[in-house]
Amino acid sequence: GWKAGDTVVVTPTDFDAHHMHHLDRVTIDSVADTATDGCFVVTFTAGFGRRHWAGVVPVSDNTADDIEFRAIAILETRNLLITSVDTVDAEDANHNLYGGHIEVFDLPHLTPPWLGELDLNWVQLDLMGKGAITAAIKVEYETAFTPPQSNSFTGISVTNAYEYGLHLQSLSTPVLIQDCSFTNVATSGIFGDRFASAIRAVGNAVSNVYRSPHSPEAINENTGGSRVPNFAGIRLDESPIVAHSNFVAGVRDACFMVPGDPCTPPLKMFNNEGHACI
Repeated sequence: GWKAGDTVVVTPTDFDAHHMHHLDRVTIDSVADTATDGCFVVTFTAGFGRRHWAGVVPVSDNTADDIEFRAIAILETRNLLITSVDTVDAEDANHNLYGGHIEVFDLPHLTPPWLGELDLNWVQLDLMGKGAITAAIKVEYETAFTPPQSNSFTGISVTNAYEYGLHLQSLSTPVLIQDCSFTNVATSGIFGDRFASAIRAVGNAVSNVYRSPHSPEAINENTGGSRVPNFAGIRLDESPIVAHSNFVAGVRDACFMVPGDPCTPPLKMFNNEGHACI
């Protein structure tokens, strides 16, 4: 549960609040012992630095079509913290966070082959990304075995990652991502790469995603204009996709990015919410 000293992020709600500084990160001072009207009152050590809007917006004469907007509060703190060493302020070109990362992979050429798997629950990973070389957590397989290796992430919190929070190059092996949070991460909170076709993302929260200063950039020789890869709070590049009840807010690109639905198999995406993105 929530307790004094824990850190909470309140997500941005402005349409142009796609910047890491538009969230409020606050510390819990106290949590009421008993509920009032079904809710526990949480008191913070300081007030918010920005306004967070909430309300219902009618879009038709039918109230069933009304859209509700509000920020969400994300509990970042976990009892177990794995952290790297910071160097300078986030988004600075000299920021490196080198060394902090977790990699899961296979060695199929050995006899017998070695298979890496990870079941990670209720852990906080802070200041990760290996200098934007790899993700805070990366799953990368060369081969899908029978039975397939599998990975699960439940209730983890990834904060201040200098590259993807979770990067999946997991082929057709099952991956479950449930009730996790990713705040202030570069490029994507969750990125399911090509051929990662067995991902279930349920009930996750992603807030404040920016492009890493070390991301590749192409310059047009004729116009001098630049192009950079698209990114998103949650990006899943391969069908079939199962993603529902996820929340994304505050991204310098898209909230969600998925391939076009080929109808067979369908995209199983519903009840996802996103705002404050470009």
